[in-house]
Parts: sequence; C-alpha cells; structure tokens
Amino acid sequence: MIFRKFLTRACSGTSGKRYRAWRRSSSLPIGDSQMNSFIDAKTMNAMIRLSVFAGGAMVLSACALSIQEVDPQWRIPIHRQKPCESIDGRYMDRGNLFDLLGDSSKNTVGTRFSTSRGLKPLPYGGLPFKEFIEKRRSFNDAAITEIVTTKDELEVSLRGGDGEVYATTIISINSDRVGCDAKNHLVLRQFSIASGSEGTGGSATAIETTIYPSPDGALKVRRLSRTWFKSMNSSPREKESDQIFPAAPN
Repeated sequence: MIFRKFLTRACSGTSGKRYRAWRRSSSLPIGDSQMNSFIDAKTMNAMIRLSVFAGGAMVLSACALSIQEVDPQWRIPIHRQKPCESIDGRYMDRGNLFDLLGDSSKNTVGTRFSTSRGLKPLPYGGLPFKEFIEKRRSFNDAAITEIVTTKDELEVSLRGGDGEVYATTIISINSDRVGCDAKNHLVLRQFSIASGSEGTGGSATAIETTIYPSPDGALKVRRLSRTWFKSMNSSPREKESDQIFPAAPN
C-alpha cells in the first residue's frame, strides 16, 4: 500500500523530500520476537536497502511508461496573414456542431483556444431515461448553432428550438492554435494527453478541425484525429471524418 501511494506520487513529480520520507518510513513486516533476535542490525539494514532499491527500480520502470509530449507535427499548415473565409451564419446543430467548435484539450501545454460562458441547463436534464432520450432527440433536431465574428473572436451560440441560448463558446482568433489553411479555411488545433493508470503508458491525441462554408450555405467540417499510445515516437492511429451542417431556416 505504501509503495502504491509512492508510485503514484513519484510519477506525478514527487519531490525528493517525499521520497526520503518514504525511505525513512520503510520497514520489514517482522513482528515475531524470535525472528527479531535472529536478524542482527547489519543484516536488517542490508535487507532494508534491498527493499528500497527494488521499490525504486519499480518506480523508475513504471514512470518510464508515461507518455511524453513532443511536437505533434501538425498535418495542416496554418497562417494568420489575413482573416479566414467567414463562417458566420446559423446552422442546424444536429447534436454535434456546437461541440465540434470548442476546445476540449486536456493536460496540454498552453492555453485553450476557446472558453465557455453563459451555460444554461438543457431542457431534458434530470428526466427518466426513456423520456430523456426522446427530449434530447427533439432538442437536437431543432437546435441551431449560430456563429458571429467580432474583431478578435468568434462567438458560437447554441440555440434551442424555443430560441433560447443554452451555451456560448468564445474562440480566440489570436490563439496560436487558430489559423487559416492554404485555401483560407478556418483551422482549429487541439492536443491532449491522457495519463495511464499505474503500469500503463497513457495516450496523446492531436485533432485538426477545418471549417468552411459550401456554396449552398451549409457549413462543412473536416476533422483529422491522430492518437498515440505509450509513445509519440510511434505511428499514431488516424481517423478522418467529414460532416455537413445545413443552413438553418430564418
């Protein structure tokens, strides 16, 4: 139990002071008086040193498995020389668009490109399961994602069929993870690290989302996701998707 606690702390950056405290608290499970009298002080010290050395080796082995963040080598080059093609408009959310435009990065270096504000309880919260599913489906069918560009931000709002705004996401255009591709389409970058449990290596995920309008007024979203397991020096698992969100009726 002591070693399990130390392992968790050591892998998360425990200081040498805690490590020394753990060493001082280490003891052998010897409670029999005859056994205590049989083992002299020199032998006891040697056994304690061996126990601590073995524990330290296990910690180093387990911590070595933690995935380290390196350059994800983004596939889509971006620039900020001029504004990207406008994506302002109202689009059918289909239970997905609003979420695709927010930054869900976890345990990453740097600042997220988006922040949330003005969250309002959704109308299907707290309902029995069957009714919850029906109400959520009805809400998603009628929900609209509204995008408005200001000087330095994109304001993305989720509106219900009742016209109420239930959530708003603010995207910072000046973020180093926001830019335009070669066709001047908006690109959003996300990067996350998920720490593994004891003895596992965790994973890292890089997501590049390209957003642009189509001639018929719909919004197209292309998403490239790459996930590494245990090490970012290995080949990632890739997944690419394309989605179209029709323009919402006025």
